[in-house]
Amino acid sequence: MFNYQINAIVNKMIVDGIIAPNNTENAFISIKEYFSDKIAMTWTAEDILTRAGEINIDITDEQAVEILSSLQDNFNTNIGINWNIIDDYIIDCRDNAYLYNN
Repeated sequence: MFNYQINAIVNKMIVDGIIAPNNTENAFISIKEYFSDKIAMTWTAEDILTRAGEINIDITDEQAVEILSSLQDNFNTNIGINWNIIDDYIIDCRDNAYLYNN
């Protein structure tokens, strides 16, 4: 896990009152040690929204989160998650929203 990701986690823990602002170094070290023998790929709703814009499809923030959730629950571990897969989910979201609303 990258340091910026760990910092984001630590900052969220401060905002949520889980750790005190003066305990960030210990939290950072603990998370860094936990991930020392792991990798974690992180996709965000912002990634989905940006990609949707690049392929000229309008989606909402809520749809971006739904796409992330669906990706997490249904992706093929032999293929992983990549931009082509994300494109397919965005298109499916658009098509299903159209069918649902019409």
